[in-house]
Amino acid sequence: MLSISLIIFNLFTFSLANGDEIQNTNDGPYLFKTEEGIVGKWVEDSTLFQEIITADNYPKLQSKFNFKFGFDALTQDFSSQIDYVQEYEGIDSLVAFSDIHGQYDLYIQLLKANGIIDNDMNWSYGTGHMVIVGDIFDRGDKVTEVLWHVFGLQKQAEKAGGKVHLVLGNHEVMVLNNDLRYIHDKYKTTETLTSTTYDQLYADNTVLGQWLRSKPVAIKINDMIFAHGGLSPTLVNNDVSIEKINKTFADQILGQNRASILRDEFLELLYRSNGPIWYRGYFYDDKFTEQSIDSVLNYYDANHAIVGHCSYDSVITRFNNKILGVDTSIKRGENGEVLKWNSGGYFKGTLSGEVKALPKATAFP
Repeated sequence: MLSISLIIFNLFTFSLANGDEIQNTNDGPYLFKTEEGIVGKWVEDSTLFQEIITADNYPKLQSKFNFKFGFDALTQDFSSQIDYVQEYEGIDSLVAFSDIHGQYDLYIQLLKANGIIDNDMNWSYGTGHMVIVGDIFDRGDKVTEVLWHVFGLQKQAEKAGGKVHLVLGNHEVMVLNNDLRYIHDKYKTTETLTSTTYDQLYADNTVLGQWLRSKPVAIKINDMIFAHGGLSPTLVNNDVSIEKINKTFADQILGQNRASILRDEFLELLYRSNGPIWYRGYFYDDKFTEQSIDSVLNYYDANHAIVGHCSYDSVITRFNNKILGVDTSIKRGENGEVLKWNSGGYFKGTLSGEVKALPKATAFP
């Protein structure tokens, strides 16, 4: 049985297979649900720390990582809280953005500038809804920090009568399915130190892994549908509802082997280029017309589709705001925007806090 006292693995410096020396890596924590309780693992200066986390010693961990939630949040069974329908009505304000890709500092700066969090990084958006339209994972080196902040912000928003939505993108699904080709080198160091593959740090026996598996792939808020890549006409032609999308991903795609997914015709449809996490047709298909998006919106009883996945320098629109793209290249770590909506219409919020109206005419490049 693990001792509650701290176990320190003296691995201040080590060499990867290619001989590159890695120093001063900091990452975590990763929290595992075991028969002995919640086991925490984290890395400080390339040293692995491991401890059983209890209600008594949690305040120390909470302070170390600036967690915005209590110990009880770690013991929740997120697998019992899955909502496949994901429809919300009567929302008076929202903010949406996507493709953070581990750029924690820019993410925090953007939320502060636009009044979503205060200077202490706490929720300050009241009863509003915040939607991250996929892709927290991969590329950048502060994925863990973003995930834990979103985890805590969700708790704070609910207490204020608001809501934080994380819509899964292709990079969430890739990591959960052990497709690790885009992880930052830092996380390869974490794999070595923890003797655990990156996908298993988010397995279904971990707090974050279980939480991620409870998240949807598509949601509807008022008359707006959200999906990372978008809901394609092919999905409409196959009579695929938002509920069916979310249930199928949760039950048959997340954490599964790619080969087994592709053996099933319906799973392949959802998993590949016409599915909601990879689709790019709203922007990259020359044959996609206003009639195309009308067919999608009519089927889902919506007036607007809000998506990420296709990167631009600013929030973009097509067909008089029927399509709004919110991947503003945050992944570069240099700039980014958020889409804002309230009774006054659609706006974009900049990194400086300036709010600009979106043009009503098509602004697609």
